[in-house]
Amino acid sequence: MGFKEAQTPYLTFQEFEFQFNKQLSIQNTIWQILTRRSIGKMKIFLRVLQQETLAELIKLINYKFDGISFNEIMNSIKKANQKSISEVEVLMVIFGLSHDHYDQESLLKFLDDQINFFMIPDEFKVFLLAPKNNEITLSYVDEFIIFLKDRNKLNKVISIYEAEEAFNRILHFKREFFISRLRRDRDVEQVLISLFQRLPEKLIPQYFNQMMPDYAGQWEPLWQSMVFSVSKIVFTSKLILLGLRNIQKIEFNILRGLLLAQLNPKKSVAPPKLTLSKAGKADLDQLKSLSYASIKDDYLAHFDIYDFVEAVITTGTFPNWSAAYSVERFYEILVKLAKVDGYHFKLNIDALIKKSADLDFLISFLGEKKFLSLFKIIRPSVHEQAQKIAKQFEQAFAAVVKKSVLTNYFVLIILRYQHEYPTANDELIWDEMLDQWSLSMQMSKIELIDLAGSQESQEISAYLESTKINTITYVNKRVGLARGYRFFVASHPL
Repeated sequence: MGFKEAQTPYLTFQEFEFQFNKQLSIQNTIWQILTRRSIGKMKIFLRVLQQETLAELIKLINYKFDGISFNEIMNSIKKANQKSISEVEVLMVIFGLSHDHYDQESLLKFLDDQINFFMIPDEFKVFLLAPKNNEITLSYVDEFIIFLKDRNKLNKVISIYEAEEAFNRILHFKREFFISRLRRDRDVEQVLISLFQRLPEKLIPQYFNQMMPDYAGQWEPLWQSMVFSVSKIVFTSKLILLGLRNIQKIEFNILRGLLLAQLNPKKSVAPPKLTLSKAGKADLDQLKSLSYASIKDDYLAHFDIYDFVEAVITTGTFPNWSAAYSVERFYEILVKLAKVDGYHFKLNIDALIKKSADLDFLISFLGEKKFLSLFKIIRPSVHEQAQKIAKQFEQAFAAVVKKSVLTNYFVLIILRYQHEYPTANDELIWDEMLDQWSLSMQMSKIELIDLAGSQESQEISAYLESTKINTITYVNKRVGLARGYRFFVASHPL
């Protein structure tokens, strides 16, 4: 679609690619255009090119770096990353386009940031093991994490510095790489607890700010808001876990609620359990398969698939016994579970949602689109009614907003409000939608209502007119009171 919209003289993309490949080595402007594109756009473009075109680009990158062979390095990386071969080739090209200088460590760090579960080839680990120029290497970071898991596996390189000094150097030179490693580590909570046990307790807030700059300044107010006794080490580890497991920054109040839910010593009442004996053999096999995909082998005797789902949904993090470590993977498991065990799935997840004080933490964790898809499965009639109200409200402003542009935005407002106030009528829901929209648009209610065109719904039309009159009346009363107060002060000087 984007190719057609560009109105190029080429009839097909293949025709364009042929000319692109032909002109690549003789037109400097093509190279200049490519180097100015973002990584995201370059990924989209390079993924649709033929292997021959990518190979030509790699030859030019070899030449750019004075003949240093990318092919030799690429072959080693491809052998270690069999599942990501095509992505490796695309990203090697992007690295060459976006970097003026080349060294193995920079390339490996770039690929590690871009590829999930990237494996560093063994021959490069040897090269990266010894620190150069008093810096910290990628392998040093890996060895430090191994040391935190098991002190008996102390590496000679780690012994050069004390734990605190080593961590300070990692934060200074390789903070992003260290954080990326923590995100993927199955024993991340153990690693964090071990780390903070080796650091001065009074400096824990400072180290938290350095590790999680997006949440800088929030450690103290969150710590002070704890209503029960908990160690600073466990508290900080749980707080960092929440930040690592959520791509989007979590709002303070939601973050506080998630922390309280995780650290609360009181056990919550479990939702109704799945009665496995009532399921067919085929369904049982599929449920067991989902458990194997979600839970580490050592814990399968203690937890089932619904224990896993409850732990993630109620805390917003993956427990230490989880075999899944991404929101995308968790959502895939939910969709499969819904297909295999529809009735019990709806029953269990609905019970978990009802226990929640609000929906914000789950929306933040899953993302808006995934949350709405899940909600549609669990409560189809509620979702359908919310869609109906949203589209009705959207039609009211069709003169200034295209239909469907704000549908999901309005549906989320409705579902949040109905979760908090289950008995709310349509007019109260409309009030909430108008309030939230006016805040996001930084406009008054009257300004928004003035944008509304002709109405298909008499109810909406009457509501908007009534709201406008009531708002004007309220504002006039406030103005009258303010004038009366100023007159009283003027006539009764102290």
